[in-house]
Amino acid sequence: MLESPMVSEYPCLYVSGKQMPEIDKWEVGEEYELKVKIKMQRYNSHTDIKSTHSDATLDVIAYDA
Repeated sequence: MLESPMVSEYPCLYVSGKQMPEIDKWEVGEEYELKVKIKMQRYNSHTDIKSTHSDATLDVIAYDA
């Protein structure tokens, strides 16, 4: 069982059936576990008057469904 960190917003992942054929067997609204290996391609951090914000571009380089 995976444990989720306490964050206010989780990342969103878009895949096609060509990239990940398993999705054709899955049902909308159901939950599935997906283990991914990623490579960080870009990181950005900036500070404004109130807080620091960051974002990154991550490429999935391997997965296990």
